[in-house]
Amino acid sequence: MHSPWILCFLFMSRVAVTPVWGQLDPLATLPVCAQKCLASSFANSICDPLKDMSCRCNNGTQQLIAINCFSTSCTARETLTTLNVTTVMCEVPVRDRSGLYRTVNSVLFTLSTVAILGRFYSHFALGRLQLLDDGNMALILVLNILMFTLTTMMSFTGLGQDIWKVSFKNIRLTLLYFWISVPFYGIEFGLGKIAFGLFYLRIFNDSGFRKLVWFVIVFTLLYTIAFAFLGTFVCSPVSYFWWQWDLGGEHKGKCLNNNTIGFVTASFSIFTDLVMLGLPIPQIWALHLSTKKKVGVLFMFSIGFFLSDDFLDTSLWSLIEIYVGIICVCMPSLKLGIQFFCPKILHSVMSTSRYTGSGRTGGNIAIHRSVQVTIGSYPTKPQTEEQGSTVELVEIVGDAKSTPIHERSQCETNNVEQGYLPG
Repeated sequence: MHSPWILCFLFMSRVAVTPVWGQLDPLATLPVCAQKCLASSFANSICDPLKDMSCRCNNGTQQLIAINCFSTSCTARETLTTLNVTTVMCEVPVRDRSGLYRTVNSVLFTLSTVAILGRFYSHFALGRLQLLDDGNMALILVLNILMFTLTTMMSFTGLGQDIWKVSFKNIRLTLLYFWISVPFYGIEFGLGKIAFGLFYLRIFNDSGFRKLVWFVIVFTLLYTIAFAFLGTFVCSPVSYFWWQWDLGGEHKGKCLNNNTIGFVTASFSIFTDLVMLGLPIPQIWALHLSTKKKVGVLFMFSIGFFLSDDFLDTSLWSLIEIYVGIICVCMPSLKLGIQFFCPKILHSVMSTSRYTGSGRTGGNIAIHRSVQVTIGSYPTKPQTEEQGSTVELVEIVGDAKSTPIHERSQCETNNVEQGYLPG
């Protein structure tokens, strides 16, 4: 039996063996083991598969029996050579999705990179850079570039094609690039989840909630490191990962069970996705926002949460999940930048809201101060009941001594509100 290389690679690659037809019958070029498999598989058929093309190409049941025989009786190279010859003889359509893969990959990489750069610009221009949060996003940007480079190279060496239509050399190269990308993918994916946690720390000040967020961040970091380690040393020696497909070759080694590792890492990933998605729900629901706005905010957080059961498109969906997660975590900062520098695009600023509180007096309490609404990394100054409380997934960095509104620039004034909240 072949090792699990088929499971992780067959669905997205193909290996080309270019036969030299000349004046020979193509079937005569088949390995002896393949010819024996064809003969035995069609033993109960009324036709000869080695002579009757219609018999060989139109009998699906016997074809499956023959393919199973190839995989157990022939080497990997012999099996792929046989599949290449027989699919050409039977005029099976050539499948190549590498172009679609590159297009989707390029578009989403560009959008996610622009989102990260826009986030950096907004934070820098508004003086909101934070070492931990923005440093984490800088690492994500570097890993994003590396992942895009590797996956693009894979699309030119076999990713998205039938494995029997790719050269033996390119099978090895594609598996090598895949092995390199596994730890990068795991780390980038983990840092993306951590970015959500760091964002929560920016906007929520409840001490109990912050401790819970830090616990989830540390847990995510630890399992991310473990995943990257397993992905790197899944085979012994590590080079066996990109040589294991050639079972008839001289390379020897062993690998951990890919299915078990995949199930465990996927379970941890889905668990942390659900936790990260669920963490802010109680905090958001406690805000004095309309139900429509609460649902909108929750939807923004959930955009980065993707699950796909389409095994054929696992590689592409894995990239989409990362790219969309990056864009999602950058959305609040991008909105802040647009709101501050180009307020006319949004027409209005985010309406002020507040946490539900206790000990309020009756009547209306005026907020006699200028409040600049922004996403910041500075601690919120304690407020009295007379000052009110203003929170909408952002921090308040103004106080009673803020510059009067009439002295601010027109662009900045659009980001300032004076309001009245019912007591």
